[in-house]
Amino acid sequence: FDQSNSFFWNGLFQIIGMDLWEMLEPILEELKPLAGDGVPEEAGYMNVVAEILSGVLRGSKHLPFEQQQELFASCQDLLRFFVSKSSYMTTTFWSMCVYVCTMDRDPRRVRWMFDFLLEDLVTCLDNPHSTSSQTLRAFSLISQAVAQIAWRAPDMNYAFLEVLSNHLA
Repeated sequence: FDQSNSFFWNGLFQIIGMDLWEMLEPILEELKPLAGDGVPEEAGYMNVVAEILSGVLRGSKHLPFEQQQELFASCQDLLRFFVSKSSYMTTTFWSMCVYVCTMDRDPRRVRWMFDFLLEDLVTCLDNPHSTSSQTLRAFSLISQAVAQIAWRAPDMNYAFLEVLSNHLA
Protein backbone atom coordinates (compact mmCIF):
# COMPACT_ATOMS: atom_id res chain seq x y z
CA PHE A 1 0.00 0.00 0.00
CA ASP A 2 1.50 3.27 -1.11
CA GLN A 3 -0.05 6.21 0.71
CA SER A 4 1.05 8.58 -2.06
CA ASN A 5 -1.13 6.62 -4.52
CA SER A 6 -4.02 6.99 -2.12
CA PHE A 7 -3.43 10.74 -1.90
CA PHE A 8 -3.31 10.87 -5.71
CA TRP A 9 -6.84 9.43 -5.84
CA ASN A 10 -7.84 11.77 -3.02
CA GLY A 11 -6.72 14.83 -4.99
CA LEU A 12 -8.27 13.59 -8.20
CA PHE A 13 -11.57 12.97 -6.43
CA GLN A 14 -11.50 16.45 -4.88
CA ILE A 15 -11.16 17.93 -8.38
CA ILE A 16 -13.53 15.69 -10.33
CA GLY A 17 -15.95 14.59 -7.60
CA MET A 18 -18.71 12.05 -8.09
CA ASP A 19 -18.08 11.88 -11.85
CA LEU A 20 -14.81 10.11 -11.04
CA TRP A 21 -16.63 7.62 -8.83
CA GLU A 22 -19.09 6.89 -11.63
CA MET A 23 -16.09 6.00 -13.83
CA LEU A 24 -14.25 4.00 -11.15
CA GLU A 25 -17.10 1.96 -9.69
CA PRO A 26 -17.56 -0.31 -12.76
CA ILE A 27 -13.81 -0.87 -12.94
CA LEU A 28 -13.69 -1.89 -9.29
CA GLU A 29 -16.68 -4.18 -9.85
CA GLU A 30 -14.74 -5.88 -12.67
CA LEU A 31 -11.94 -6.69 -10.20
CA LYS A 32 -14.28 -8.69 -7.96
CA PRO A 33 -13.77 -12.03 -9.74
CA LEU A 34 -10.02 -11.64 -9.34
CA ALA A 35 -10.19 -11.40 -5.54
CA GLY A 36 -10.06 -14.20 -3.03
CA ASP A 37 -8.25 -16.82 -5.09
CA GLY A 38 -5.16 -16.78 -2.89
CA VAL A 39 -2.83 -16.34 -5.84
CA PRO A 40 0.07 -13.87 -5.55
CA GLU A 41 -1.42 -11.58 -8.21
CA GLU A 42 -4.43 -11.12 -5.94
CA ALA A 43 -2.37 -8.95 -3.59
CA GLY A 44 -1.76 -6.49 -6.41
CA TYR A 45 -5.47 -6.23 -7.22
CA MET A 46 -6.37 -5.80 -3.57
CA ASN A 47 -3.69 -3.15 -3.16
CA VAL A 48 -5.02 -1.14 -6.10
CA VAL A 49 -8.61 -1.37 -4.85
CA ALA A 50 -7.59 -0.36 -1.30
CA GLU A 51 -5.59 2.62 -2.57
CA ILE A 52 -8.41 3.82 -4.82
CA LEU A 53 -11.13 3.40 -2.19
CA SER A 54 -9.08 5.07 0.53
CA GLY A 55 -8.32 8.03 -1.73
CA VAL A 56 -11.90 8.43 -2.91
CA LEU A 57 -13.31 8.10 0.61
CA ARG A 58 -10.72 10.52 1.97
CA GLY A 59 -11.49 13.01 -0.80
CA SER A 60 -15.20 12.76 -0.13
CA LYS A 61 -14.87 15.03 2.90
CA HIS A 62 -15.22 17.96 0.50
CA LEU A 63 -18.60 16.78 -0.80
CA PRO A 64 -21.95 17.87 0.59
CA PHE A 65 -23.13 15.47 3.29
CA GLU A 66 -25.90 13.98 1.10
CA GLN A 67 -23.39 13.08 -1.61
CA GLN A 68 -21.07 11.60 1.00
CA GLN A 69 -23.89 9.35 2.21
CA GLU A 70 -24.60 8.27 -1.37
CA LEU A 71 -20.93 7.46 -1.94
CA PHE A 72 -20.62 5.56 1.34
CA ALA A 73 -23.66 3.46 0.51
CA SER A 74 -22.16 2.39 -2.81
CA CYS A 75 -18.69 1.86 -1.31
CA GLN A 76 -19.93 -0.36 1.51
CA ASP A 77 -20.82 -3.20 -0.81
CA LEU A 78 -17.41 -3.05 -2.46
CA LEU A 79 -15.66 -2.81 0.91
CA ARG A 80 -17.68 -5.70 2.32
CA PHE A 81 -16.81 -7.88 -0.64
CA PHE A 82 -13.10 -7.10 -0.86
CA VAL A 83 -12.49 -7.13 2.90
CA SER A 84 -14.25 -10.49 3.21
CA LYS A 85 -11.97 -11.88 0.47
CA SER A 86 -8.77 -10.49 1.98
CA SER A 87 -6.05 -12.86 3.07
CA TYR A 88 -3.19 -12.56 5.50
CA MET A 89 -1.17 -11.03 2.64
CA THR A 90 -3.70 -8.25 2.02
CA THR A 91 -4.94 -7.38 5.50
CA THR A 92 -2.27 -4.68 5.76
CA PHE A 93 -3.65 -2.96 2.66
CA TRP A 94 -7.11 -2.77 4.18
CA SER A 95 -5.74 -1.61 7.53
CA MET A 96 -4.00 1.24 5.74
CA CYS A 97 -7.19 1.97 3.80
CA VAL A 98 -9.11 2.36 7.07
CA TYR A 99 -6.31 4.46 8.53
CA VAL A 100 -6.28 6.86 5.57
CA CYS A 101 -10.09 7.11 5.55
CA THR A 102 -10.34 7.95 9.25
CA MET A 103 -7.18 9.93 10.03
CA ASP A 104 -7.90 13.45 11.24
CA ARG A 105 -11.57 13.17 10.32
CA ASP A 106 -14.63 14.18 12.29
CA PRO A 107 -15.84 10.94 13.90
CA ARG A 108 -19.42 11.76 12.95
CA ARG A 109 -18.41 11.82 9.29
CA VAL A 110 -16.79 8.38 9.45
CA ARG A 111 -19.34 6.76 11.73
CA TRP A 112 -20.51 4.60 8.83
CA MET A 113 -16.99 3.14 8.55
CA PHE A 114 -16.83 2.41 12.28
CA ASP A 115 -20.27 0.75 12.19
CA PHE A 116 -19.26 -1.28 9.15
CA LEU A 117 -16.07 -2.50 10.87
CA LEU A 118 -17.85 -3.22 14.14
CA GLU A 119 -20.45 -5.26 12.26
CA ASP A 120 -17.63 -7.20 10.57
CA LEU A 121 -16.03 -7.90 13.95
CA VAL A 122 -19.31 -9.06 15.51
CA THR A 123 -19.93 -11.33 12.51
CA CYS A 124 -16.51 -12.91 12.96
CA LEU A 125 -16.91 -13.32 16.70
CA ASP A 126 -20.43 -14.75 16.46
CA ASN A 127 -19.61 -17.21 13.68
CA PRO A 128 -18.17 -20.43 15.12
CA HIS A 129 -16.68 -21.22 11.70
CA SER A 130 -14.64 -18.01 11.48
CA THR A 131 -10.95 -18.63 11.20
CA SER A 132 -8.37 -16.96 13.38
CA SER A 133 -7.17 -15.11 10.27
CA GLN A 134 -10.63 -13.62 9.69
CA THR A 135 -10.95 -12.58 13.33
CA LEU A 136 -7.47 -11.08 13.30
CA ARG A 137 -8.37 -9.14 10.16
CA ALA A 138 -11.53 -7.78 11.79
CA PHE A 139 -9.60 -6.70 14.92
CA SER A 140 -6.83 -5.18 12.82
CA LEU A 141 -9.25 -3.07 10.79
CA ILE A 142 -11.33 -1.78 13.67
CA SER A 143 -8.22 -1.01 15.70
CA GLN A 144 -7.20 1.48 13.01
CA ALA A 145 -10.54 3.27 13.26
CA VAL A 146 -10.59 3.23 17.06
CA ALA A 147 -7.05 4.61 17.22
CA GLN A 148 -8.04 7.57 15.05
CA ILE A 149 -11.29 8.50 16.77
CA ALA A 150 -10.78 7.21 20.30
CA TRP A 151 -10.63 10.43 22.26
CA ARG A 152 -13.14 12.30 20.08
CA ALA A 153 -15.97 9.77 20.09
CA PRO A 154 -16.54 8.11 23.45
CA ASP A 155 -19.83 6.58 22.25
CA MET A 156 -17.91 4.62 19.60
CA ASN A 157 -15.42 3.45 22.22
CA TYR A 158 -18.25 2.26 24.43
CA ALA A 159 -19.83 0.38 21.53
CA PHE A 160 -16.50 -1.31 20.81
CA LEU A 161 -15.95 -2.15 24.48
CA GLU A 162 -19.47 -3.54 24.77
CA VAL A 163 -18.83 -5.90 21.85
CA LEU A 164 -15.55 -6.99 23.42
CA SER A 165 -17.00 -7.53 26.87
CA ASN A 166 -19.90 -9.56 25.46
CA HIS A 167 -17.50 -11.88 23.65
CA LEU A 168 -14.77 -12.25 26.29
CA ALA A 169 -16.89 -14.28 28.65
